[in-house]
Amino acid sequence: MKVLRFDATYLYKVHALANVLDKLFDQTLREYGGLSLSQFMLLITVAQHETINQRKAAHFLGLSPAAIKRQADIAKRVHWLEAKQTVRGQALRLTPQGKNAIEAGLQALEQHVFQVFDDSEREATLIQHLDVLLNNTKGALKANGQSGDRKVNKRYERMIIMSAQIPKARKLYRGDVNAAVIAVQKITGIEIDPKWWAANVGNSGTSEQILDRFDAAYERDFAAKIAAKQSTNT
Repeated sequence: MKVLRFDATYLYKVHALANVLDKLFDQTLREYGGLSLSQFMLLITVAQHETINQRKAAHFLGLSPAAIKRQADIAKRVHWLEAKQTVRGQALRLTPQGKNAIEAGLQALEQHVFQVFDDSEREATLIQHLDVLLNNTKGALKANGQSGDRKVNKRYERMIIMSAQIPKARKLYRGDVNAAVIAVQKITGIEIDPKWWAANVGNSGTSEQILDRFDAAYERDFAAKIAAKQSTNT
């Protein structure tokens, strides 16, 4: 009986290509666009349909309703999507911030990913084309700082933390410092205490200066925890 080399089959190559492309798209979007592949796909889906409920979005993307709900909740927290309750569930619509997030994602992909699809081997077989694309994609992953077989390096790990979309109290400020700070804690689920506030923020200066100190200290001390919580929801 002839032993079949699984890694030489279409099945293996398509499977491997899909996995490495997912990693490349997700890495690039996080690092250069500030959002994950799952978040980007949901935003693009909503943009195409203008308004769509979560059930239809899940069907369109071939994902579970629970997965779409997680991404929709994240997108609403960072104001990329707004939702209106209807008899058929929540109707999702892009916000201006969501449109900006899509633009940032598209620009990131244009600059750092789409070149992997260049293929000068016009006379090659399909499986040879798959090899070219797979090699190009793996090369792009390595060039961006992550091989397909290793855990993310420290730089990419930091970008994941930053892309957790920690809200800024300064941006949420509407005349009440306390309300802005409480809003940040509610969104992230990470609470502070008076001792932390006194040691890291204090009450001196203008409202804007206080909020800037809070935002810097909050990210410094809690970004890793927020990113860990975020990863369990994506």
